[in-house]
Amino acid sequence: MPPRVHRNSAWDVSFPGEAPPVVPEKRKRAEGSGTQAAYNHRLSRPSADAAQPDVVEETPNTLILGEEGPFDGGGDGGDEIPIRLLTDFCIYDRTEGDAMATLLGVVEDLSERELRASGLVSPYFVNEEDMGQEDDEEEAYEPLRLQLSTLTGWTIDYSQAEDPIYIKTRYAWYILVNPSRGYRPLFIKFYSVYKTAQKIISAALHNPQLTYADFVRTQFRGIDDVLRRKFQPSDIEQAKPIIAVTVADLDGVPDLPNHPLIQHILGEENLGLPPSQGHTSYRQRERPNRLKNIALHNLDLAVLRPENQNPIQISPLVSQLAAGIFHGELAVVGPPRRAPAAAELRRRGENERALLEELLRSAREEDKPIRSRPEWRLKPRSPYLTTAKVGGKEYSVGDVVILPIGVDHDDKKMHVEFPDSDNIPPNATIPDYFWFAQIVFINGEENFMHVRWFEHSSRTMLGELSHPRELFLTDVCDKENLNIIAGKAEVIQLAADASPPPSDDRAGRYFWKQVYLKHSASFVDPPKSLAVDDSTPPDNCHACLMSAQHEQDSQATSIKGGYSFKGYNLHYRDFVLIASEGHGPCKIGQILRYEHAKRHSEPVGVVARLFGRVNDIGDIPPDVSMRSEQQLFATEDEWRFVHTDIIRPVYVLHNQSVPNYAQWVEQSPDHFYVIFHFPTLSPESWAERREFQWEEMRVCGSCVDARYLHLERVREFETDAERKPLRIFDPFVGVGALALGLERAGGMKLTHAVEISPSAAQTLQNNCPSAIVYNQCSNEVYRYAVRRHKLHSDETLRDLHHKLLPPPPKPGDIDCITAGFPCQPHSTLNMFQKANDVKSHLILNLLSWVDFLEPKYCIFENVKGFLQYNPGAVQVDIHRVEGGIEMGGLRFLVHAMLSMNYQVRFGLLQAGHYGTPQTRIRFFLVAARRGLVLPELPQPTHDFPQYRKLEIHFPNGHAIQPIRALRGTAPLPFVSIKDAIGDLPQFDWENPMYVRNPARKPAQERERAETIPVVVCDSHRPSAGPRGKQPYHSEPQTSFQARCRARETTDLQHITRTMKPADVQRVITIPLEVGADYRSLPAELRQWQFANPHSAVAKGGYRPGLYGRLDSDGFFQTTVTNVGPTAKQSKVLHPYLKRIVTVRELARSQGFSDDFVFYSLNGDVDAMLRQIGNAVPLPVGAALGRELKAAMLKKWQQDREDVTYVE
Repeated sequence: MPPRVHRNSAWDVSFPGEAPPVVPEKRKRAEGSGTQAAYNHRLSRPSADAAQPDVVEETPNTLILGEEGPFDGGGDGGDEIPIRLLTDFCIYDRTEGDAMATLLGVVEDLSERELRASGLVSPYFVNEEDMGQEDDEEEAYEPLRLQLSTLTGWTIDYSQAEDPIYIKTRYAWYILVNPSRGYRPLFIKFYSVYKTAQKIISAALHNPQLTYADFVRTQFRGIDDVLRRKFQPSDIEQAKPIIAVTVADLDGVPDLPNHPLIQHILGEENLGLPPSQGHTSYRQRERPNRLKNIALHNLDLAVLRPENQNPIQISPLVSQLAAGIFHGELAVVGPPRRAPAAAELRRRGENERALLEELLRSAREEDKPIRSRPEWRLKPRSPYLTTAKVGGKEYSVGDVVILPIGVDHDDKKMHVEFPDSDNIPPNATIPDYFWFAQIVFINGEENFMHVRWFEHSSRTMLGELSHPRELFLTDVCDKENLNIIAGKAEVIQLAADASPPPSDDRAGRYFWKQVYLKHSASFVDPPKSLAVDDSTPPDNCHACLMSAQHEQDSQATSIKGGYSFKGYNLHYRDFVLIASEGHGPCKIGQILRYEHAKRHSEPVGVVARLFGRVNDIGDIPPDVSMRSEQQLFATEDEWRFVHTDIIRPVYVLHNQSVPNYAQWVEQSPDHFYVIFHFPTLSPESWAERREFQWEEMRVCGSCVDARYLHLERVREFETDAERKPLRIFDPFVGVGALALGLERAGGMKLTHAVEISPSAAQTLQNNCPSAIVYNQCSNEVYRYAVRRHKLHSDETLRDLHHKLLPPPPKPGDIDCITAGFPCQPHSTLNMFQKANDVKSHLILNLLSWVDFLEPKYCIFENVKGFLQYNPGAVQVDIHRVEGGIEMGGLRFLVHAMLSMNYQVRFGLLQAGHYGTPQTRIRFFLVAARRGLVLPELPQPTHDFPQYRKLEIHFPNGHAIQPIRALRGTAPLPFVSIKDAIGDLPQFDWENPMYVRNPARKPAQERERAETIPVVVCDSHRPSAGPRGKQPYHSEPQTSFQARCRARETTDLQHITRTMKPADVQRVITIPLEVGADYRSLPAELRQWQFANPHSAVAKGGYRPGLYGRLDSDGFFQTTVTNVGPTAKQSKVLHPYLKRIVTVRELARSQGFSDDFVFYSLNGDVDAMLRQIGNAVPLPVGAALGRELKAAMLKKWQQDREDVTYVE
């Protein structure tokens, strides 16, 4: 007999490479297995007892990293068993030799079977926000590979289309996410049947009039993450038996069999299946109790559940732009825009192809004749021409010519090979082989032209998500030979408010409206005039002029009383920021003298008197004094350096020169004041100080006067802005942190906001009573607004509490849209991210708001992972989605904004760079309508210890770094944890052992309690800690604390969430030492996940962090929505108190002032923490606000200068 062919068992496909190479005899089919066993796919396997070092057996004590156990279910199936995610899984039958088994045709009660499953397990968060707010740099633990105990059941909710499939053991519920590669063919047969039935039945339940055609059109559009394809009508045929029995069994829906959709699918046929075939009664179906409780008790979480998501409402324009890119349930509000017919597209393609072939033939021609006429000369005997004839065609100054691709010195790309006509790829386009350039001047004697380059839209960061006929002007110019011209393009420049011309069949027609700045990947308006006044060739190139100006600014040029550098006039006695080589902020010095360079190419030497920061002299100042980060002290120290170390000028005044120096420093991070003098930068005693006399403070009078003049103009602008502030709308507002941060800059006001969470909406309304807050879904409010104002509907809309909502904003009501659009699906630490998560599509709703309201400015925020969002991708394993359009989320966002006539720039901002006491890297996009001034991204004001390059890399290999993050270049020191929270009241948690038996409390603890109050952390209560108005531990010690306490609060909310006694015991046992964590716990207090050698923590090398204690001289880790000592972000223990951090301490980590009071339904502390973790840090918003204000000020000044006064 030939050797038996080995076929993989369930164990092989779950743990490839680990099973021993033995093949047992095939087992006989068990008698009476019937229909259920017929569905099972039996494959031989090695013994289940083989050692599997990477697999952990599920037990009652199993705790997954991120879960807060133990759970009260205790293995008896009680209410408190956890819900988990299971991926890379396989289900197998112990009674069939561990052969892979399907659940197809298996009753949901599995008590008579011995089915088991194994796979990678992660905690399930009812609120997806709790999954993925961390920065991408945070280390993630690999998920645990778990072998589940015997399955006791499985379930699916047919009433909710997006509800997952669950399996259950005695110890937990598991959501089936993605099968292992080997188990996949078997699982998708089951999955397609039951998910198709779920889609059909839920659609029928929610829409009594839904037809079969409408169902297929709306429900079968998107790619399913598990199937990796769309659902198909053939899936319906396979699902008929399940649909039939389920419809017959549904309680309380007697008319469902007569629904038109069900009638169309089932017809009159009687499938004759018993009710037990494939499911249990709908009425009896068991569900995870945590999910039931959400619907009953927690509206904040219920509104975010997948089954409660509304269709994405979008505008016709956004629908047109999104076609073929985004899939899913998208509802267009308004008449659709005309799409070109297939024949029209075919003609365009044929014409484009013909022009490409013609250009390639022209490019292959050598020694094209070049001719000119006397009348084409700019002047008699001038070498410069207005026109030249190349190869029989005339080309004039101002024409846009098409040139073969050469060498791009930025991208190091060489010229491309030109194929013969027969070898041109079918999808080839003109930009694949040619560049575009505008002729600036022509030299007829040397037969060259000077050109300024255009970039085709597909060759910018937009890639394929661009208008095929759009060009962008660049700031790059070159000298090119006339004989390389391949042809001419017909290019028009669009006005600021113009739309692209209607596309026609003619090829070679393009338009342009903006400049593409490749170094920052930003799109901006061109200057008012590209001509150079009163200049003739070769001095008439605007790009050359800008390049020469940049070159001149990089050199130190002598002026009266000093030097000019980087566009600044720097005189003697001016103050400057000086780059520092060490860690910490830059140096601050007053220029005393220059040491002139011997040669022009050499740097100029500078000698400056150094001024120190009061913040930098440690514990020398008395505790009663408040340390302002912008208070300096004079010294006798001098510093020699070269002029290239100068960053920019700053403004330092004696405190007697500034009546209100608190107001002075609030006006700009470049404002400082001086009170004291110390002999050196590093004094040893506070007694070394003396009053710095006003007479000693000699400054450059002209520069100070110019600064005061600038501030006077700012005050005039602010006066105008106060009368008519910039009106802000946010469709995903949370508690309004981004808009409130902008408000800090002045001249801006949040007027309208949409927020779906009732608690967050009420928090915002309580703190901003003048704002109109819509507690509803942004999709519903958008639909309401468009139908009311564009379609003239008189319909109304109610909020989640059924109260009638006020009229929505309309065009003309809003000047700025801000949005931190929902980001959970884009987090790279969202381990089980779904490629087609509906929340990924909310970007389309946001853009539709922009299209409808047409604001002047937009500021958007998202996690860094948004840069890796690829629309159309397919889920392939636990961490990754593949395919789709690389960086398509970002590129689509920019393309859409450009299509709506906005200028755009974007980048990554580190919150710590702007005075936030935490590390938090986020993506920001800033946009301004054409004709306005586009705000800059804010450069760092605070030095931050954690260095990141903040680069963005594009698929074409190009990278940008718009934020200069080098250490030693920011003017202010970072804000530490102590700087942020050191003045707040102190309290410890009580040891649970002493609560039960106070006599056991040692003397040392009693003594500590005399100075630090102790509170009981009772898990049955909503919070622990003092409520209401509380006395502070001290007066404000830092300017950060002073800002937080600028207004009195009614409720400090200095409270913690509560925990179970065992967890409280662990928290208070962690030593009060920097860096202490779970590794310091005694054996009896160690939890399963960091005590079991098979846990994810153990396999990760027992990395630090769980139950981690913060460093008072350090900074908070990224403040997230899920706060706990075993969460992904687990460094939450107070630096020097025996407890975790409070609501107020976390609020301060985000820059909230103490008078900002958080509201939550039922006093739920977790809801408050979620509001804080979702917020944009207010200092970041304030930094963005300063740049927005500067752009508005510049536009205001331009408009005043352009005014013509008529007497």
